[in-house]
Amino acid sequence: MIIHFKKSSHFEAIRVEIEQHLYDSVYEIEKSEELALRSVDQFAKAVDRLVDTLEGMYQSSNPEDTNGEK
Repeated sequence: MIIHFKKSSHFEAIRVEIEQHLYDSVYEIEKSEELALRSVDQFAKAVDRLVDTLEGMYQSSNPEDTNGEK
């Protein structure tokens, strides 16, 4: 069974808030737009990897998953 997670508008809104907070915090400390943008980019990539990992976990079958739980 193929599973695809859909990111809700609520998820995206919260993600934008976190990214903005991260940017503002790094910029305030480092005074570097480049470092702030790099931090946001790394965060975004980490979230995308997490979603891919979760999708992979749900797609791989495990004999111990007798109740359909992961």
